[in-house]
Amino acid sequence: MKISVIIPAYNEEKIIDANLRAMASFLGENFDCFELLLVNDGSVDRTYEIAQAVAASNPNVRVISCLGHLGKGNAVREGIMRSTGDLIVFTDADLAYPPQYIPYCVRALEQCNIAIGSRYLSGVNSTEKGSSGYKNSRMLASRIFVWFANFVLGLNLTDIQCGIKGFQADVAKEIAENSKIAGFGFDAEFLCIAKEKQYTILEFPVRMCENSEIRPSRVRIIRDGLKMFANVLALKWQF
Repeated sequence: MKISVIIPAYNEEKIIDANLRAMASFLGENFDCFELLLVNDGSVDRTYEIAQAVAASNPNVRVISCLGHLGKGNAVREGIMRSTGDLIVFTDADLAYPPQYIPYCVRALEQCNIAIGSRYLSGVNSTEKGSSGYKNSRMLASRIFVWFANFVLGLNLTDIQCGIKGFQADVAKEIAENSKIAGFGFDAEFLCIAKEKQYTILEFPVRMCENSEIRPSRVRIIRDGLKMFANVLALKWQF
């Protein structure tokens, strides 16, 4: 079975070399067959060149470029459609969700169509959930958004925007083909499509480790937050 791991990236020149190599090394140690796709979302720094250098040294790493900076949702969608694995996982370029969670995600996919990480789901060990280095204001905004999206869209999830999600490949491609949101609101749209298609979803506990001194969050809490709430309201009329 082949695993495809997708990492969308925008202006990540400071971290992309080390993080791509770390992810590729972990996947090589834990999976017999894998591909690592870096999707460059129109970066204007050296992200593309650095990622290409990593790909040149590892045949399991591929670099894909979008036509301009269109957003994380578009980058993930592009990666899904160009992946070749039986299972597809996407995660963030800063590895805020360490590679060690990917096997958890893959094991969860043995029981469901879609596996999503949750920062708010209790695990066997309570330290498996939550966030490190995440500002309280962002955590509060995240929880409000989860409540709002669940209420408006009829979902029943503990986390929606968590940056690690896995799919059976055919499921991921059908969802991607039917999705339109290019920005951060794409997660909610993916899950609405999944609900409409009656795909099974399983959450697994994760702990996010964010280092804002090295790489601040790309989500602007007010501007992007308002867009995401607007996306949810628009989705209400579509589904």
